[in-house]
Amino acid sequence: MALVPVAAALAAGLAYAAVAAAANRAVPEPFMDEAFHVPQTQAFCQGRFDVWDQKITTPPGAYLAAAAASAAADALGAGGALCSNSGLRYVSAALGGVAVGLASLTAARLFSYASGGRTPPPTQPCLRLWR
Repeated sequence: MALVPVAAALAAGLAYAAVAAAANRAVPEPFMDEAFHVPQTQAFCQGRFDVWDQKITTPPGAYLAAAAASAAADALGAGGALCSNSGLRYVSAALGGVAVGLASLTAARLFSYASGGRTPPPTQPCLRLWR
């Protein structure tokens, strides 16, 4: 059962990466809301967590994830490539793959509850489904 979420995450991540590659070729500059999100993420990549564009209404999770991925890449000698516009599209693709994997894992766990004739308690935290 654990193989399905991994396969789903890999398939989604690869599909998203293909879309990111096509977008990078067709539109290399920031497009639509990337004009807000790219500079915000780049500020986080530079460790400037006190900077916030008031036009952005989403939580900073993706910016923090990109900054962490960039710091890890920097430690491996990859430079600031992940915080470029094209690099951030690939980070988004990877995060999309992770989201699909977590959704698939959650669905598999919920199905195993249902097929066993049980339902998870309504107060049970979601994270307990993944143990």
